[in-house]
Amino acid sequence: MRGLPAMMTAAVIALATFAGTPALAQTPDAAALAALLPAAPMGWTAVDGDEFESQGVGLEVAQASRTYTDAAGTTVELTIIGSSAMVMAARGMAMMFTNPMMLDQMNANSPDKHYAAINKDGWSGWTVVDGEEGESEATGFTDNLLVKIEINRADGEILSTFVDLVPWDELAALHE
Repeated sequence: MRGLPAMMTAAVIALATFAGTPALAQTPDAAALAALLPAAPMGWTAVDGDEFESQGVGLEVAQASRTYTDAAGTTVELTIIGSSAMVMAARGMAMMFTNPMMLDQMNANSPDKHYAAINKDGWSGWTVVDGEEGESEATGFTDNLLVKIEINRADGEILSTFVDLVPWDELAALHE
């Protein structure tokens, strides 16, 4: 799970560069994204991850991450990615989470997994608490920003805590 957002970003850059995908909006720099990473909640520590920026063939990508750890060894990696191409990929995935019938069917088919949609302050996305794999994740996006939260255990409460910590409005304001 750890490092997946960086790998996803690299893959999207490669695909978009190959396909000549244009950037849809100005991407904030990695420092602006890093400044909006939330502080560690009480009982947790935080370590800043990589800040990454790349431009090429009309594509801009910026990324900043922070890893949070609690005393029990639970880790949460929160990554903010500025990339229209990454958002386009997430929009395709989100279609199944915005269909209530499909979401109900997904939850019925996988009793050890719980899927939910995110609709928060103009952001869309999904959450997954996966008891089979022992991990949780959330993906939220707006026009050209994507927030990814990955947890090394299946815990909806911790996932909800970190979803609530994300400064959704402040991130969206980077493009106003």
